[in-house]
Amino acid sequence: MSRDPYPSCDVNFFIAELLKSPKIDSDTLSNVGSTHTVLLKDKKPLHKRTIMFREHNGEVGFMDATGNAALYGFMPELLEWFEDNKGWKAGAYIDK
Repeated sequence: MSRDPYPSCDVNFFIAELLKSPKIDSDTLSNVGSTHTVLLKDKKPLHKRTIMFREHNGEVGFMDATGNAALYGFMPELLEWFEDNKGWKAGAYIDK
């Protein structure tokens, strides 16, 4: 079975973790089709505080997931999720 070099993350897990961040205004979550947006708590212009990501088949891509996790403080939770649900740890797939 061929696997992608990087795993994707469940969109529901990703959104739940993103909304826990103190930098995010959780009341601003909006979905249009497969595109999701949320705003940062700040007084900057709207285009500077908008976070937008897309899902594909109910999952968020590795780059979106890890980039936002690093910026908004849930990287340990995301890496644990990758290990538990995708069998991916330290840059490679592992056998359990």
